[in-house]
Amino acid sequence: RLEAQRLYHEREQRLLELAGEKSRLRSIIGCMADGVLVTNLQRQLALWNASAVRMLRLSGTDEPGQVLDHYLKNRSLVESLDRILGSQDESFSMIGQEIQTENPKSVLMAQMAPVRDEQGRLLGAVTVIRDITKLKEIETIKSQFVSMVAHELRSPLAAIEGWLGVVLSGEAGGDEEQRRRWLLRAKERANSLLALVRDLLEINKIEAGKVAQKMEAVQLTDMIGKIVEFFKPEAERQHVLLEMKPSVPLPAIQADVRDMEKLFTNLISNAIKYNTENGSVTIDTCLDAHFVGIHIRDTGVGIAPADLPRIFEDFFRVETKKTNRISGTGLGLTIAKKIADSHFGHIEVESQPGRGSTFSVYLPYKK
Repeated sequence: RLEAQRLYHEREQRLLELAGEKSRLRSIIGCMADGVLVTNLQRQLALWNASAVRMLRLSGTDEPGQVLDHYLKNRSLVESLDRILGSQDESFSMIGQEIQTENPKSVLMAQMAPVRDEQGRLLGAVTVIRDITKLKEIETIKSQFVSMVAHELRSPLAAIEGWLGVVLSGEAGGDEEQRRRWLLRAKERANSLLALVRDLLEINKIEAGKVAQKMEAVQLTDMIGKIVEFFKPEAERQHVLLEMKPSVPLPAIQADVRDMEKLFTNLISNAIKYNTENGSVTIDTCLDAHFVGIHIRDTGVGIAPADLPRIFEDFFRVETKKTNRISGTGLGLTIAKKIADSHFGHIEVESQPGRGSTFSVYLPYKK
């Protein structure tokens, strides 16, 4: 009788330990962001968590002990689990597959593996579900970016190869001046290629947070005045009147001087390049309780309403008969916006085709 009582107490203790282990397991699985499904050899869903219910939209989970098909609507996932449960191959280790959900923008990754005991006998299968939608979006963006970069690099490289090929072919004969003109054209395209690479590296540094900003007091009016003086010869060559007419004096702001120079250089350069003959570029200032404002107004070709939402995208350029002849990397506005954002400011744009554009930069200041 004493032996029977001892065995009874041992059995109760082990049942308690087993219940405790099962409770801990459920708590751990329940806290996981990834979805988890555990299936036994009878194709019954033995264990699952809330993440799996949400990701796979499992139905009927209030009815335990049912077969897979009762809960899972995704046929490819059910078929993969059946492959694992029906496999006699002990070396069979894992199946990984992407799962398309009812939401066309959502993509899941399922990793399924057999569960075996110490003797290697198959007990069931465990499935871990991970939402890889963001990773897929990043892959798509990366692929598009690589494609755009390749396209932008191909044109100047082809032009350089063409001009050098003409020079090497000897078509110029003994005409040194003609040969020099061809080499200058090749050099111009090489310079545009270098500008593109510099802009790409700059964007990469900004996005990776590798740009060490040296914040100091910056008088924007003085700095922009120097940029205006630098661009006046270029504006005169383009027959564009470039003027700075500050309406109000601006207080100093805390900013990186190099970044500010790059931001306003890009905007003023664009205002000149995309202007019309005998047009003008006017730089004005404004001030409110929190931000200093710089308005760069031009009388250029303008931007169509349909293009305005895209002008800060990488490589985007407004394509019209008037703009096709203008060279550029298509990254200047992207860099300008990223610099403004990194200084907790923003850029606003107003434009009408054929009447010009106004780019307004707003940057915070301390009173």
